[in-house]
Amino acid sequence: MTKIRIRLLGGVEEIGGNKILVENYSSKINFFLDFGKSFSIAKKYYEFPFSYPESVRELINIGALPDIPNLYTKSDPKKPDFSKEPETDIRFVFFSHAHLDHIGYAPLLNRNIPLYMGECAKKILEAFKSFVVRKSLENNWDGLNIETFKTGDTIEVKNTVVEPIHVDHSIPSSYGFLVNIEGKTIAYTGDFRLHGPARSLTLDFAKKLSREDLDIIITEATRADYSDYLGEKDVEELATKIVERSKGLTIVDFSRSDYDRFRTFHSVSLRVGKDIVAHPKIIAILMAINQCKTLRERINLDKIYIVDDGRKRLSQGEKELVEKFQGRIIPIDDIRKNPENYMLLYPIYSGGDVKRIRPPRGSIYILSTSEPIDEEREISFERIMNWMEQFGVATFHIHASGHANALDLKEFIETVEPKTVVPIHTLRPRLLKNFVNGDYKWLIPSKNQVIEL
Repeated sequence: MTKIRIRLLGGVEEIGGNKILVENYSSKINFFLDFGKSFSIAKKYYEFPFSYPESVRELINIGALPDIPNLYTKSDPKKPDFSKEPETDIRFVFFSHAHLDHIGYAPLLNRNIPLYMGECAKKILEAFKSFVVRKSLENNWDGLNIETFKTGDTIEVKNTVVEPIHVDHSIPSSYGFLVNIEGKTIAYTGDFRLHGPARSLTLDFAKKLSREDLDIIITEATRADYSDYLGEKDVEELATKIVERSKGLTIVDFSRSDYDRFRTFHSVSLRVGKDIVAHPKIIAILMAINQCKTLRERINLDKIYIVDDGRKRLSQGEKELVEKFQGRIIPIDDIRKNPENYMLLYPIYSGGDVKRIRPPRGSIYILSTSEPIDEEREISFERIMNWMEQFGVATFHIHASGHANALDLKEFIETVEPKTVVPIHTLRPRLLKNFVNGDYKWLIPSKNQVIEL
């Protein structure tokens, strides 16, 4: 009789949205590895900030959530009361890192369930929480039962042992997991890379797995089909050359939790002699990350400024941050008057953001995130480009991915030598199989795939 079952309830036929349920029928120790938001499903039904999901049942009906009894909180996010949460068969959830496609649906979970994550991931979530303006199902971070771990820890319940091991990714506190259960060994990579500044972390993970008799590895394969080969140093050198030639304002757009990218542009700003002025939400995340014990290098934020972009409605977290930064707040009008003095770190989500900044002619916009590859982003990106054209702003795309490329994925799999490989978090899992080849069993998953061990 099969004792262990792995159910792939997200991250299949999509990038992100990972939700992996591990069920042990003999000991009844059932748990999730990640519980992320599926952006590919959400964008089919909702348009932020104009429409939001109204209930867990609605999200289940559209296929964004699995239908599992008592998995979700019964509390109203507007009037939270977690005293009547039901008993549940899910014993815990392990989160690989704090990107929303891996942790975004944590606010929906039953508050009786312990949620395990890295120490720094918890700090990042606390920063997210401080910037909530309108409470909803998806951003109610109150009352979560969070436990933290670090590399070297083991979490053991009966005959199930979970060991988190650090990896390098585009956000601090990223982990893969090694699971020993009923004599079977399961590995889950989360998101990782081998070309980043902390490559050694991923090599530690690979070395650990290579010593195990791995029955199965569930691996991300985001960039198996298409990837550049740039690293952070390449981004720094290219950006420096571009900014040095520009006499106007430099606007930089990157993921607010990408601390490596912040370090890169901080270095660029010093080399070209520009002051960094940032959106308050970026500053809040950077301040949270700066407190993390595991950082390899900290940036002094004392000479970083906050932009006053004229918005009237600020979250409580933004108001508190503005109070702390008195004397280090620069109005957007001052930036427009002396654009050559500044590097503005600002997330551009729409044409409205460009109009708020009103960059002077001759400015440059450096997009340092993944290219706009999906249809929804292409449409909004086209609007952004239309407004950049109106204002006379040139755009440059300079990015180093947070995900392993095909060659590094191949090297990783050949190093750990699993019996079975399951590629997820990708639109082209078969490409990885055909590229790697090798003496492995490959399982190309379909949605809601069930794997029996």
